[in-house]
Amino acid sequence: DSRGGLIASKPYGDISGSPYLYNYWAKGTVKTTNGQITRDISLKYDVVTEKLLFQTSKGDSMYFADPVLEFEIMPSNSNLPLKFTNGFPKSENISSPGFLENIAVGKITLYKKHNISTVENKAYSGAMNKTFKPTSATYYIHKDAKLNKISPSKKSVVSLVPTKEKEITEFIQQNNTNFKNDGDLKKLFD
Repeated sequence: DSRGGLIASKPYGDISGSPYLYNYWAKGTVKTTNGQITRDISLKYDVVTEKLLFQTSKGDSMYFADPVLEFEIMPSNSNLPLKFTNGFPKSENISSPGFLENIAVGKITLYKKHNISTVENKAYSGAMNKTFKPTSATYYIHKDAKLNKISPSKKSVVSLVPTKEKEITEFIQQNNTNFKNDGDLKKLFD
């Protein structure tokens, strides 16, 4: 059974903003560590806690009872789902990356970690307000059975495959690759 724990109506108290990847329920598919696959379910991904929530037929928000291995979620502004994977082995300087979005899958796989932090702001009244704020994403590559942090740039991509520097440089120039665009990164790594 995919039923897990019920979520409080305001789990973060008075923090403004959203801890979720999308602030709406999006259809998706979930695979748990026990192999169970649930399709066409309403999902929200809490980036702060790295937990996936689902919506029951009664409208309640719940966590999954079994750990989630991977999930796909369909953003409202796209025809393609985003796929997230969890359960990576610990690597150098990476204790537990949590859920990573699959950007490009190949000999060298590129992943993206979404980040949201809590920021304190001083209000006009002098009181402190807390707000969730999306911060820069972190990128990882999976190569030779290792997960390593990467800063997307021509230099870092060439360092992954130095024997292909000429081809990589030509591709970047011909396609006017923007290293801040996930679509461009996908083309480069595919």
